[in-house]
Amino acid sequence: MEIKTEDRNFGMLIWLLGIFTSILVPIVLWLVKRDQSAYVDAQGKAYLNFGISYFIWLTISGLLMFVLIGFITTPIIGTAYLIFNIIGVVKANEGIVYKPFGTIPFLK
Repeated sequence: MEIKTEDRNFGMLIWLLGIFTSILVPIVLWLVKRDQSAYVDAQGKAYLNFGISYFIWLTISGLLMFVLIGFITTPIIGTAYLIFNIIGVVKANEGIVYKPFGTIPFLK
């Protein structure tokens, strides 16, 4: 099945804007286009699963700061977030729904 250029662009925007706005703008984009495109729906769900999982991992890392290991894990998680978002942009452009490592599948 061929994915339209507009749908690929929306998929890329979901991941790209996630870098700068966390989960807020990707949710809005997903809600606007999810009924019009199965591809954008899949990209939005993948990103939301990733965003929620990232928040959980970051919260756990923040709690681990009480035992000092969180000072090591927090920058690692932040760097991984940036890298996984960039990979998500590239994969969305290729027409692939990217599911980063450590993502918990809340939305199916």
